Amino acid sequence: MVKTVNISYMNDISTTLSLFFDSYSPSLSGNLRENRLERMNLLLKRIGNPEKVLKIIHIAGSKGKGTTASYMSWIMNKYHMKTGLYLSPHVFDIRERFTLGTVFFPQSLYESTLKELQKKIEGFSLPSELGPDKPTTFELYTAYGYLLFKNAGCKYAVVETGLGGRLDATNTVTPIAACFTYIEKEHTKILGSTLKEIALEKAGIMRKDVPSFFSDMPQEALTTLIKEAERIGSPYTAFKLKIDELSYKGGEPVYSTNSVINNSVIAVENPRGFTDIELYDLNYALFVLDKLNLIKNVDGDHLNLQDGFSLPGRFSTKTITLEDKRMNFVLDGAHTLSSITHLLDNIEAYNFDSLSTLVFSTAIDKNYKEMADIIVPKFDRVIVLGLGESKKSDPKAIYDYISTKWKDKKVILSNDSDEAINEVIKTTPNEGHVVVTGSFYLVDSIFKSVKNYSNEHYKLERT
Repeated sequence: MVKTVNISYMNDISTTLSLFFDSYSPSLSGNLRENRLERMNLLLKRIGNPEKVLKIIHIAGSKGKGTTASYMSWIMNKYHMKTGLYLSPHVFDIRERFTLGTVFFPQSLYESTLKELQKKIEGFSLPSELGPDKPTTFELYTAYGYLLFKNAGCKYAVVETGLGGRLDATNTVTPIAACFTYIEKEHTKILGSTLKEIALEKAGIMRKDVPSFFSDMPQEALTTLIKEAERIGSPYTAFKLKIDELSYKGGEPVYSTNSVINNSVIAVENPRGFTDIELYDLNYALFVLDKLNLIKNVDGDHLNLQDGFSLPGRFSTKTITLEDKRMNFVLDGAHTLSSITHLLDNIEAYNFDSLSTLVFSTAIDKNYKEMADIIVPKFDRVIVLGLGESKKSDPKAIYDYISTKWKDKKVILSNDSDEAINEVIKTTPNEGHVVVTGSFYLVDSIFKSVKNYSNEHYKLERT
């Protein structure tokens, strides 16, 4: 059932977009997901199939796909190939889902495209045998993204899958390449309990005669992808560089580096510095683009990541000042065991000390015990809360596990993000570090509470 919401076009286009998309049911569940592609094809046909004018690079994986997609689209725009970027979920602003190489489009374009979408789907109804009669929020996100990119005059788009691959709403396109980042156990209740099952679901984005690219990942997942590529008839290339070969654990971040792609060298600088996983994702993005012949004459070229590049919710650091107390926040949407491990590597590389408070929660289908086991010991206190209506979670189970296993730590169960922020302020010492992780949805809710609180109480600085 779709909620009736009167959408007025406000100065804040982010609020306008959120109100529209939130008025639809969030997602399909259970066996209804089997109807996803039929539903999506009907929706896209209704709005004129805007995806057909785009050359799409499709990316699936458990971790690193958003970062890789962001690097890829940013580099393509630097090389004068107008490229839209479709990511999920958003962290701080709904427009993060639909950008021009991580840079927002003009507000007028977001607004005019929304009006066009609303007009095109007026009176639209899906067949009852395919589930709910109205599109879901994610189906509309995807349709809107394609329409926006078409209206912006994009020739290319880099599109990240939302969940899995085979039945994802993005999987109605014929891409110019299918890319796979690191695969590990995730969403096991939906995608399967083994690496092979999960890899098979993600392999669903492969197409005959369309090249596939594989990053470093567990051998079982890689073997599964290779077998599927051979079965389907997708020519494939595995990226030979291993993540551990770009390790700077415990040392200073690298600020300027040379990236080797197909025996060419490109100089890359980042004023914030790179750590191992960031360098790996950048190299993988460059590798794919080079193999697709989308960046030419790279010898001697220089990329400076200070120019229009950001990754919301990926190791975002902010300083909050309350009277004479300063707290250093790290906001990171890490939600798998390996991404939590890399978060800790980043913290070590940037020499963060005084790790005071961990704000932690995960979606209900994540292995919170494995993640907690490696990150909780680093902190003096832990605040656990749910993810609200955005994502199912079981904060009481997480709280019980942590408080029982680490009796020497202060563990707090909060009702919501506003209460959690009050606990952070009350219990975190001056210059203490607060790490918020376990879910992008958690990062989003905590950041909103920080902003709401800061309007009245304290200064928020970007660092």
